[in-house]
Amino acid sequence: MVTTTDTPTTGDDRAASLSLPRGLLIGGDQLTQSSGGTHDHIYPATGQINATIALAGATEIDQAVTSGWEAHREWMSFTPARRRDLLFDLAEAVHANLSQFAQLNTHDYAVPVSYAATAPLLEEFLRHFAGYVDKPHGASTPVSGSFDVNLIEREPYGVVGVIAPWNGSLVVAAACVAPALAAGNAVVLKPSEFAPFAALRFGELCSEVGLPSGLVNVVPSGPDGGAALVRHPGIRKIHFTGGTATAREVLREAATNLTPVVAELGGKSADIVFDDADLDLAAAISAHQAPSCNPGRVARAPAVFWSSHRCTTPSSTSSSGPSVQRISAIHSIPQCRSVR
Repeated sequence: MVTTTDTPTTGDDRAASLSLPRGLLIGGDQLTQSSGGTHDHIYPATGQINATIALAGATEIDQAVTSGWEAHREWMSFTPARRRDLLFDLAEAVHANLSQFAQLNTHDYAVPVSYAATAPLLEEFLRHFAGYVDKPHGASTPVSGSFDVNLIEREPYGVVGVIAPWNGSLVVAAACVAPALAAGNAVVLKPSEFAPFAALRFGELCSEVGLPSGLVNVVPSGPDGGAALVRHPGIRKIHFTGGTATAREVLREAATNLTPVVAELGGKSADIVFDDADLDLAAAISAHQAPSCNPGRVARAPAVFWSSHRCTTPSSTSSSGPSVQRISAIHSIPQCRSVR
């Protein structure tokens, strides 16, 4: 491991021996001093600080991008077979650390262990996209009226920025980082300061299995670090997962350099229950999933329960025509202050 950590002070006996990553990972090195300052990470289950982490500022973002370009060139010098095998090795390393990833997810945002096991998805995506490494074939098309042929080749962007939400850093790593690596890119992964641990451990594994140093840089930060990443001229593509208001800011910043952006946004999911359904069972499932599934802030966590004739919660039952029951949860002090 490239990081040294202290025992978290959470009061959770299961985590007594768990080490929480603290520093930025840039070029395979841990940085505990940064221009972005520090953040006292509070474990929501206890309200106690379980780590003080360094935050990336503009200086560290620039270092990460520079390191990414150096690693990208090294990565592309490897044969496709070697890149493929290294991604398979990374998948094996993730598999060997599934239990640790679940614990880190729990410390990141107090998700119950029953919902914390998102690392298997990361393992599966790494295995899937490892098989793509030697298959990015181009195409050829004839030119009408001549003997010329158009050749279309697929090439990596170079260094891409991935901005992950606090409730799904490993899912975003699976869906975004894995294919980016398979296509030949380096990645600067920016997890939220509210949930940095699992993403940092993933960055450590990338170094441990032999990926070029700097191929995956992990830079926890707040809005300032995210803005620096999006507007950096060395970033050739951005993937952002989050809310629509922040997405508008991302698009404005990216427009400076005409950087292409993929934005995964959306509202909240709803459970729709019809007259012939078991409403008590449906309500119980929804009420359980919403507050406990990534503290109620994830696409698959029902935020609205819609019934054609009544709304039922574990604590109350009412019959008053079509109704909506909103279900929520609190993850952090800033989120608590934002609740209306």
